[in-house]
Amino acid sequence: MSKAQTGRKKGNLTADHQIQRLARKDKSYKRSVGGGLFIVVSPKGKKYWRQAYKFNNKARTYSIGAFPVVKIQEAKEIRDSVKRMILDGVDPAQDKVNKKIESAKLTSFEDVFNEWVELRLHEWSKGHYKRTVSLAKNHVFKHLKNIEISHVTTKLAVDIIKKVESTDKLSTAKRVRHLCERVFRYAKTRMYIENSPFSDLSLDVFKKPITKSRPFISDPKELSVLLNDMDDCNVNFSADKAILLAPHVFLRPNELIQMEWAEVDFDTHTIIIPEWRMKSGVKLIVHMSEYVLSIFKELYKYNSESKYVFISPHSTDKHINLEAVTKELTKAGYKDRQVHHGFRHTASTLLNESGFPADCVELQLAHIEKNSSRRAYNYALHLDERAEMMEKWSSYLLLLKDEKFKEARKVLQP
Repeated sequence: MSKAQTGRKKGNLTADHQIQRLARKDKSYKRSVGGGLFIVVSPKGKKYWRQAYKFNNKARTYSIGAFPVVKIQEAKEIRDSVKRMILDGVDPAQDKVNKKIESAKLTSFEDVFNEWVELRLHEWSKGHYKRTVSLAKNHVFKHLKNIEISHVTTKLAVDIIKKVESTDKLSTAKRVRHLCERVFRYAKTRMYIENSPFSDLSLDVFKKPITKSRPFISDPKELSVLLNDMDDCNVNFSADKAILLAPHVFLRPNELIQMEWAEVDFDTHTIIIPEWRMKSGVKLIVHMSEYVLSIFKELYKYNSESKYVFISPHSTDKHINLEAVTKELTKAGYKDRQVHHGFRHTASTLLNESGFPADCVELQLAHIEKNSSRRAYNYALHLDERAEMMEKWSSYLLLLKDEKFKEARKVLQP
């Protein structure tokens, strides 16, 4: 909402009695004190002090405490001490975590899990955080509640995974195992345990989930019909644009739908997705073809205020549903024939058949490199060739859409 709509700009808070009078609202809101210090008022009327700051060019938030336990003068003093720590090259939030670790006696898996999560929070989306915590609460905590983490045996760890397997939820069992492996590896690194119960554990003791192939269309004529049907989709502005972009950019659904404007560079015609958002753990550079660039410019005119590119029609603070593209494909009659993720297979199949270098295709698809030393720098390899490939791919799709099949075949040459 603009200043013109709100009437006048609210001044900074200067006294405790002003904070005391702040009324609760249906949604949480914040009021500034100045210098990055602000207070958050929850829907229940509770008030919490927060300090916004930047460290290594990353926005962070430092929790100070609750009002009225912490008065405004004390909050200001803590704000000033936070600023001094930053000048000394110390991250206040991380320092707080470190002190908490040193002062607390960590014994249970849950304690170590919570510490690990707190250190990872700045990398994760809200959705990923909720899924990770839910996984631990539903499948791990109850089995290790009264056991010190150093006393968790390999047999007990395997039994936990087997309990999930017994419900025929093999994919969930695999996620639980991966989660436990990471937490125990962290515990070992922090020297809370000498050995992880998952060290040298043979994966043969676990059932492997059956991977279902994602349906996709690779026949040029069928793809032409699909592209025209997609053009007729009418959901909402953001979803409609996501549907048009999906075949062009090789991205997984979450990589596209959760995209932020900070990742889009109009000057260099590139999208740079940070490593923490990538399945491979390595950042990805995506060249925007002229067509893709034009779509992003339309999106920016429509929505440049939210951090998200594809905003929800219900809130500018949220992105559209991750399944938005697949749902529309289903409505258009493509159930079991084409899903959002399937466009990656479409591109891979046709580009490889056309003779494009396999390395370029694999790098652009951001498939996980097994060699960790190569993985770290692969994101920058063959950028010029990949950019040319992306331009040709977009041109190919547009020609197919216009049913110009001969011209399309000529364009799709390496």
